[in-house]
Amino acid sequence: MENKIAMTVFNQNFGTMDQDDGSKMEWANCQTLTDFQVNGNKCGCQIGKVAVVTDNHFAVSKQLKAELEAAQAPIEIIGSVGMGVVQGKSTFVLKSFEIAKANKHG
Repeated sequence: MENKIAMTVFNQNFGTMDQDDGSKMEWANCQTLTDFQVNGNKCGCQIGKVAVVTDNHFAVSKQLKAELEAAQAPIEIIGSVGMGVVQGKSTFVLKSFEIAKANKHG
């Protein structure tokens, strides 16, 4: 099941790394920023990291990279997220996205 989530993306990374057995492991993620919040003794924005699918030679990460380069600033997206496995653990994974219609940074 996929859910749509609005998020601010300010960084993305993807690539491959060598594993102990000599094979290559593909990885991809993006860094996100929450809205500003005031809650008791806590105030400000939170930073998070979201795994990104590596299908089709990092297609989603390459699209994020292109959008970030074009904006030269963080981008507001509506991301489709679902469950995936990263390093043997279940986690949320960004599977696709579209640019939010009202981009407050652009």
